[in-house]
Amino acid sequence: MMQWPRFRLNRASRIVAGERGSLAPLFNAIVAERSIFASQSSANCLTSQEEAKQWLYCDTSGSTGKAKTIQRSPQSWIKSFERNGDLFALSLTDCYALLGHIGHSLTLYAVLEACHHGADVAMLQALGPKAQRTALAEHKISVLYATPTQLRLLAHSTKVGKTAKSIEQSPIFCLRLLMIGGGKLDATLLEAVKQLFPNAQICEFYGASETSFLTLSDETCPIGSVGKAYPMVTLQIRAITPPYAPLPPFQTGEIWVSSPYLFEGYAKGETADTIWQGKFLSIGELGYLDEAGHLFLKGRKSRMATVADQNVFLQDIEQLLLSDARVEECAALAMPDALRGARIIAIIGAHNHPTLLDDLRQICRQKLNPPAMPKDFIRCDHLPKLPSGKMNLQALQSWIETQE
Repeated sequence: MMQWPRFRLNRASRIVAGERGSLAPLFNAIVAERSIFASQSSANCLTSQEEAKQWLYCDTSGSTGKAKTIQRSPQSWIKSFERNGDLFALSLTDCYALLGHIGHSLTLYAVLEACHHGADVAMLQALGPKAQRTALAEHKISVLYATPTQLRLLAHSTKVGKTAKSIEQSPIFCLRLLMIGGGKLDATLLEAVKQLFPNAQICEFYGASETSFLTLSDETCPIGSVGKAYPMVTLQIRAITPPYAPLPPFQTGEIWVSSPYLFEGYAKGETADTIWQGKFLSIGELGYLDEAGHLFLKGRKSRMATVADQNVFLQDIEQLLLSDARVEECAALAMPDALRGARIIAIIGAHNHPTLLDDLRQICRQKLNPPAMPKDFIRCDHLPKLPSGKMNLQALQSWIETQE
């Protein structure tokens, strides 16, 4: 009988920055071959438990609904550790940085991959964006997993240019690999990231807590796409209603995936959006494939609104708003409307630029179909976040409801 794979802790790995004790429960669990529990909301974000087999349990982000606890085998992540090691020559000479909460699956994945390859780890999640930029350079970070929100905060923390004189203003030349997940990267942010990390191979990937990697981009990827299928992944686009018939290229539907990186199921909580059909899984994400197999995202099925009998994808509106460099973060919400079914509200996280909201209205009038045009634009200094760094859409929805 084949032995059950377990996570490994390469003795070459070191903690080079941050509170070392916060990773002790994780390292102890790996050494003792105990199951690992990661939480974004609990006071103890990492705990362990003795079980017949080692499992990994971690929370979903909960950005659009109540968080669930997923269960996955170590092998489902180990396979991608090894695949990434081959793709990007990962080794014990690398140093990873952690920018997010250790209970978030992206951050946890990064530290476990680093430990698998014997790389060093710098824990920077307790620092502000400007201090994180300084630490990335000081510790010669070579590999970074980050969300678009985290990168946007880094980019907005300072100006980068040829006249830079301090480490806070200088590009970070040591980074060789930037892995971006947890949201769509807009063109404006991509240019800022290229200036910030001029020597980095920038790879945007798409995945979820339940699926791990689904796609991976490269320099040939068309604008707006999150890349082609990750190695050993099969993608299909199907109709959003049973019997989920396959759809042709360029037609938007539900994304289905078969791969060795999928989770086992939910240990706590459930959702009607998660559906299995044989070896294929859907978690309620929408998108389309072009003829070359590039995937274009439209967002979660739960974030598709019907306005005047037309489908409106809220993620498309958010991407358009983020194309303005003054917008640091944003959210598009669909509020109930007795006449049209729903109306769209745009919430903008930005400094108080005098013409910003009027400029955004004009951009939306030019680029969006009338049903997708936000009826209201609201500016806020800061938008509520989850521990994962993603927008807390439920909190925003509740806040809007109290204002009406």
